[in-house]
Amino acid sequence: MKVVIYATDGADLTVRYSALEEYEDFYDKGKHRIIKEMDNDELMKIIQMLTNRYGELVVDSDMNTNKFYIEIYNGWRE
Repeated sequence: MKVVIYATDGADLTVRYSALEEYEDFYDKGKHRIIKEMDNDELMKIIQMLTNRYGELVVDSDMNTNKFYIEIYNGWRE
């Protein structure tokens, strides 16, 4: 499945969230998001890692396109 990771303030993910440095090759700098194909194990690993290190996440999915969205909530989301 395709996973899209972004922060609510449009931060440079690979700079602000050092745990995401390993996904730098998948980082879309123009839209400040990481897009990567992941299996269920990798998806669960990254959700757990982001939750443990950075607090609140919002996870959503679009079953029509088989995409998962991971939003790092940092106070900008109303």
